[in-house]
Amino acid sequence: MNKYIVKTLTAMMALTLTACSSDDDGLSAGSSQQEIRLIPVIQEAATRVLQTGTDIALVPGDKFYVWADQRDINVDDYKYCRETYFDEWELAVQNGVNQIAYAEEPMYYPKMNLVQFYAIHGNFSGTGSSVSSTDDVKSHFPVSQAQYAAIPINDKSDADVGPLLHNVETDQSTAANYSKSDLLYGIIPEMATSETAIPLNFHHMLSKIVVKLKKGDGLTSANLGTATIQLLGVKSRVLFTPKKLKFENGAVAAEASDATLLSSVYDLETLAVRAGMLSEPSYNPTTTILIGTSVDQEEVCILPPQTFVEGAIIKVIWSGKELTVPLTGTIRSGMKYTYEITVNHVGVNYGFTPTVSIWSDSGTEDIDVQ
Repeated sequence: MNKYIVKTLTAMMALTLTACSSDDDGLSAGSSQQEIRLIPVIQEAATRVLQTGTDIALVPGDKFYVWADQRDINVDDYKYCRETYFDEWELAVQNGVNQIAYAEEPMYYPKMNLVQFYAIHGNFSGTGSSVSSTDDVKSHFPVSQAQYAAIPINDKSDADVGPLLHNVETDQSTAANYSKSDLLYGIIPEMATSETAIPLNFHHMLSKIVVKLKKGDGLTSANLGTATIQLLGVKSRVLFTPKKLKFENGAVAAEASDATLLSSVYDLETLAVRAGMLSEPSYNPTTTILIGTSVDQEEVCILPPQTFVEGAIIKVIWSGKELTVPLTGTIRSGMKYTYEITVNHVGVNYGFTPTVSIWSDSGTEDIDVQ
């Protein structure tokens, strides 16, 4: 399917219950149209440190996808209307931070209309209970089961039903796989043409696990050498149903009481709102994830929010010894969980002392590690 074909979908109009009509599209560059240029930014920068620890951004080469809706500013004709402007525009991150993302196929602002953007970065493989490993980003913005049920029968073939299925990588010891595992969502609220590049603020949808293996009494970094750190018995798949944003100031009257839409772009800063866009797929077996092979520094991975089941552990293999630390409780969307494991030299023996701390935007919690 050509992802750059722009279609006006009655399927997406189910939210407004009105008919729309506009000659604007994102492909044709008229003499008065400005090219759309976006700069991807990670809103919670402190939660997104790359493996090198020297940067806080998407990895160069990372792809993300953008959808756009528009509303006509002509009050008499199209004020109470929302329509699709373009679907699944693919962009790639360039070298360096705060750089304009690259797109093989440029898009342009509408000639007159106001436009909103929705962007997703993720590692997708099918929908619902699918176990496909084929990269599959929907050509049209995914809708919920309830929204799909409201679509007229003649238009259902044009709609994409159900959430996106995101997978975290089972080997996150590289920056590329760690970044690929990070599910991000961003919205640019209603705006007119911009002559300059505009920031696209992404938000973290999943959880971050940090494991620190530290030298204790009687040891140096040279004594520690390297270790293999794994997570066992954890779940790696999650369903994502992103919510769109209401147009500003009640411009689209039919959206006023629509609970499937966000009221403000700042709603994305609320962890509970992000968590409400996630759900567990029916097929979601536990797996093993390799975090890294270094010591005396952070090793990190991304996991879907989940309540750990029996058998979920951190496993550290070092100097012919194994340590397992049980993973208990629940990890939540947008939070970072740090486990510190200290290796001490006691006589001729080595011992592990596990502790854990948690960081989040909303405060600090304690978790007991036995």
